[in-house]
Amino acid sequence: MLGSVAAFTLAPQAHALEAPSSAPEIDEYPYTIADEPWPSLLGNHRVHVYADKPGTAVWAHLPWRRTDNNPEQKAILVYDEHGTEVLNVATPRLEDECGDVVFEAKQPGSFFVYYLPHADIKSHHSALGPKGQYRKPLNRADASWTGKYGSASQRTMQALPKVRVIAFQARTALDSFYPMLVPATRSEVQQLCQKYPRPVLLFPEDREHPIQMDDRLPLRWIQRGPENHFASTVLRG
Repeated sequence: MLGSVAAFTLAPQAHALEAPSSAPEIDEYPYTIADEPWPSLLGNHRVHVYADKPGTAVWAHLPWRRTDNNPEQKAILVYDEHGTEVLNVATPRLEDECGDVVFEAKQPGSFFVYYLPHADIKSHHSALGPKGQYRKPLNRADASWTGKYGSASQRTMQALPKVRVIAFQARTALDSFYPMLVPATRSEVQQLCQKYPRPVLLFPEDREHPIQMDDRLPLRWIQRGPENHFASTVLRG
């Protein structure tokens, strides 16, 4: 089998979304593999962010494009670049397309936000680490800090120092979501429909990019657009 083709019938009028202004604003961040795998209980996915200066509370806006259900029911863990866990952490918004995390940065530098940490359940361990269970949210922040930042509004967050997103990282190459499990946002799909007003759009892929999502479009297809032809250099057999 040389590849596969996905054909999607798109009906943008069925979604009550705000009309886009012009070209889609796509968050472009590197998807990388860790130089060395981190401890498996922290999960297989993290965001590398950077705080330019320390702060009692800093704001990380994370366009993580998640495909898992109920992200608000999974813990968010933050560690500094020395491997010390940050306990003063709040998550005012956790959604599939993006999340907002507020945390204490006692010093400037790199921080790592783990967003699918595994539960410590031995029965779910395998040779590659824990499988199937994720850690539930657990608030271990100082009560006074939580009272001030635990339910921060959008206006409050925007007034905080904002950390920079450096990259989305996978623990190993086998864990990586990129590129076929990185979904487009609803707004990006709507703009694709408006750019290509056809009843059916075709997206051919070779075997190096197997189609893995049957309910969402990969961001790769938004960036590339539909295609009417497919060509490749192949080996006999």
